[in-house]
Amino acid sequence: MKERELKTAQKFGILNKCQALEKELLQIDRVEKIEFDLDGFYSNIYQVIILATYDISITLENYFKARKEVVNNVVKVAGNYGLTRTEDSIEDYGTSFYFVFRCSKEWKNKEN
Repeated sequence: MKERELKTAQKFGILNKCQALEKELLQIDRVEKIEFDLDGFYSNIYQVIILATYDISITLENYFKARKEVVNNVVKVAGNYGLTRTEDSIEDYGTSFYFVFRCSKEWKNKEN
């Protein structure tokens, strides 16, 4: 996690959740890097934005199937951590997917 997100996660008491989530997301086949955006917590918008960088060659025979598997696996893992997909589109930036998840009450700790 980037320094800014580490500090935000510490401030809102979600560091352990974020670190565990990141570790599990990195176990997904083809996922190479995970970044979080937790800025919404400062405005009482309890969302976790995840940018999942992936490695899927465009020349791969089952390219679209592989992309779909990455998306489904990220959503599944996030769900196991009390995160629910919002109605926001899952954006594909060519090398990464952008997800927006709503947090369950377990993520809504008071500031430390």
